[in-house]
Amino acid sequence: MKRRGSQKLARIYVFAAALVIACSLTFVLESQRSKERMHSGSYLATFSNPNQSQALGGSWSLRSGEVVNTSEERGAKLIERHEPLSDYQVESDVQMDDPHGDVGLILRSGGEEEGVDSYRGYLAVIKPSQGVIEFGRADFGWQLLARQSFSSHVDVNDWLHFHVVAVKCEFVFVVTFADGSSVSTTIQDPSCIIAGRTGLRSSLTSARWRNLKIQPAGETTLRAFQAEIQHDQIFPESNHPDIDLTPASVERYMSEMQREALKHVFPKDIQYVSHLVGPPGRGPDVTIVGSVISTLPLIMVQDYTGSIIVATHGPHPPLKLGDMVEVHATVVYEGLARHLDDAKIRVLWSDMPSPPLAVTASQFADGLYRGRSITVEGTLVSATSRPEGYELVLTDENYVFLAIGPPDFRVVPRDLEPGSRLRLRGAATISEKFTKGIYPFAVITDRVDVVSGPPWWSTRHLLWLSAALIAFIASLLISLHLVQRWRMRSVLHEREQLALEIHDTLAQSFTGIGYQLQAASQERRGESYVQAHIRSALQMVKLSHKEASGAISSLRPQYRDAAAIVASLKENAERLSDGGELKIDDSFSGPNLTLPLAVTDAFFRIGQEAVSNAIGHGRCHTLTIRLAIGRKQSCLTVIDDGSGFDMEAVQDGLGIEGMKSRAATAKVEFKIISKPDEGTTVLVCSRHSATGGLLEAASGMLRGLRGRTI
Repeated sequence: MKRRGSQKLARIYVFAAALVIACSLTFVLESQRSKERMHSGSYLATFSNPNQSQALGGSWSLRSGEVVNTSEERGAKLIERHEPLSDYQVESDVQMDDPHGDVGLILRSGGEEEGVDSYRGYLAVIKPSQGVIEFGRADFGWQLLARQSFSSHVDVNDWLHFHVVAVKCEFVFVVTFADGSSVSTTIQDPSCIIAGRTGLRSSLTSARWRNLKIQPAGETTLRAFQAEIQHDQIFPESNHPDIDLTPASVERYMSEMQREALKHVFPKDIQYVSHLVGPPGRGPDVTIVGSVISTLPLIMVQDYTGSIIVATHGPHPPLKLGDMVEVHATVVYEGLARHLDDAKIRVLWSDMPSPPLAVTASQFADGLYRGRSITVEGTLVSATSRPEGYELVLTDENYVFLAIGPPDFRVVPRDLEPGSRLRLRGAATISEKFTKGIYPFAVITDRVDVVSGPPWWSTRHLLWLSAALIAFIASLLISLHLVQRWRMRSVLHEREQLALEIHDTLAQSFTGIGYQLQAASQERRGESYVQAHIRSALQMVKLSHKEASGAISSLRPQYRDAAAIVASLKENAERLSDGGELKIDDSFSGPNLTLPLAVTDAFFRIGQEAVSNAIGHGRCHTLTIRLAIGRKQSCLTVIDDGSGFDMEAVQDGLGIEGMKSRAATAKVEFKIISKPDEGTTVLVCSRHSATGGLLEAASGMLRGLRGRTI
């Protein structure tokens, strides 16, 4: 049984070691792959995977391999979640919708938050309205490092090509226009940011990026790139034409402003959303003007009186949040709800999304803010990812509602933990198409923020805690069972040893006494022979008494106090000398600690054997017993001036083998030194552990207090 338990324990150790080795190898291989990915070959941009990018502001999505931001929010950022990179180059084609905004690439970024310049990194950006490219450093504030002008004759509404190289503290930024001309700038930042992530950024305009590529770069790449761009056509700031203030030119500028102003004039026959009331069925054609508050999975337009769902059956211009549109459609009444069907949409101008109303679930359920752009908070119940988007089930104030959103870079459902507190921004609806006839309302979201994580007492955490508690109790019970088995084996072993000692000593002595008494009772040769048998029996009784006293002494409870071990060994030596001329020198030094049971038992048994050998076999005249207790170890020394023996010529007997076995069992150091006619020295040492020393000291203090109390 013991062997089977050892094999089982060995299998557990092998399994644990294999698991640790596997985890270590996985970590090393992954680190190596990460290094190879960063320092050799091409690093593929992961903006094409929403799960590996983080959106901070804006409305980001993927369209036919292009990364698109349809928001005109200031400082909208999309940051890759890869490991920080140091020396690399970034290329991308970029297109922007509004020349009064700016668009660019972020390099070596870290600590990103929502807001303008709210990160630590570099930005390479083009500003068409000013006719410049800029390269600067953001540290939750803007520091311009370089600016270069370009010609006003280039077309910035077409695709532009960005190329940025960053090597150590030197940077090169080049923008190539559709006509093949380019403008560049070189920057050195002595106290540069060494490494960081890569990102996209736009402000006050919607924009698109395609053909994104990130590659490692070095000194050779940087110098070759600098030599190449020296031959490109660069437009210095002096190439800007002077402003023409002739009447014809002024008239042209004013006509452009008038045409732009006419876009902001509403048609005279428009109607307001709140005025669209009628019986169930299809109503008349109407024209409304409002701001787009939702684009996917449905279009919703809101004016200052309310909002309405717009359904189109044909192509329509691309829409983004905040666009001011004119909608001509047929109104359809469905009881208390209504929507516009077969709509024709015309974008009047682009603008910032209207600020949403902050409401609670109960306020919306009362119908006060139905169909409006809102923000609402709720506790997440479940999150589901679908090809067409995501679905979130939330609860708040005893209301359970649904949130629906398109696939984008902002929400990764698998990263949302049930029990988290979320803040949603979007358009609210009670249409059964989205509520599924189950939920009181649904929110078509364009933004989801995590307000706080789940509480620690969530169901999953409680289950894990219960499992850990059960495992702890089970391991404790198993440990107690193993301790009991070990104690039982120890008791059985001691009983076996006691039986052997009684058989070898007392049983044989009693047998001999019986033989002598039987011989005395049957003796016929005379009184002198009878007395001889009786004297032999008495001698055996005396010897048996001596052996029984020794056995009882050895079986007394083990000595725990260090000083008691020396006193017991001296008493044992005096008993074995039987009044002979033996000089015993005993000494004890150090604190009287309570040593571990295994150590005291080894000290006493090995010392007892050494004393017995010194008196019985060595026939010594002087015996020295020393026990020294130190801070790091305790040592017992037994020295005699007996006959000694040749350690190389004499094989170990049962006594020496027994001492070695006890030392190995107790994990103490054992050493014996002897030479013929020069006596024998037996040394046993035990090292103290830090924990053991503290426990023993505390135990000694408690015993001292108890003794004083008694």
